[in-house]
Amino acid sequence: VQRVAKVVRKMGNQISYTVGIDDPKQFMANALLKAFGLDGIPQAFVIDQNGIIAWEGHPLDLDGILYNLVNKTFDFNTAVLEQYKKDSIIKRIVVEEKQHHYTNAIGMIDQVLKESPGKLYMCVYKFSILLKMAEDSAYLYGRELLAGQCKNSEAALYYLSREIMEKGSLAHPDWDLGIDFTKRALELCMDDAVCINVLTNQAALYSKKGDFKSAVNSQTKAMSYLKAIREISQLHDGIKDSLQKQLDLYKREAGN
Repeated sequence: VQRVAKVVRKMGNQISYTVGIDDPKQFMANALLKAFGLDGIPQAFVIDQNGIIAWEGHPLDLDGILYNLVNKTFDFNTAVLEQYKKDSIIKRIVVEEKQHHYTNAIGMIDQVLKESPGKLYMCVYKFSILLKMAEDSAYLYGRELLAGQCKNSEAALYYLSREIMEKGSLAHPDWDLGIDFTKRALELCMDDAVCINVLTNQAALYSKKGDFKSAVNSQTKAMSYLKAIREISQLHDGIKDSLQKQLDLYKREAGN
């Protein structure tokens, strides 16, 4: 527990959500991740009414899966087949991306989205590749997502904003688009811990734009949500300190 708490404190406001800890024998890692041939996150698992793992995949797909389970329209065999096809396609897309064959990767993503428009993580993935390939096209696509497919998913909007914030090689970053992603995400957000992540990213985007007054406002709002993570007292102080340091930096830049 102490090792995990140390890592989370070091990460600061990058991890402002509740963190689960596996036992020393890594029971959960072996029973879930390794059992499904997985080695990374984010990863979600859905357990049905009978206590059986009915589905695993990207968290951005959860809404549709849960809807089908609740309405008893979920078909396990179909889900397994779709997941197998998805994993196979993603592996091919990753290979094309690593080889800088961006057009091929985008073409495969478009095919997936044509068959399954609700796979929002694919929208985010496409946006990420377009940022490497053709920034102007990426920003146009981002505006389309903001008005269409991703407009009601705070998670997708948050990931899209991070793509702009964290891509270090952009020739002309569209900070305003990133900020607009976060604004819409905040309109939808109902979880205080998630709001912290969105607001801190919004503050960083404002700072990149040179609007430190707005950065101060967003960072201050993020700190107001800290009550949501007080139950994890070992981590609360570290996150609070990280948020405060960043806030102090924005204030200095703003001349406060």
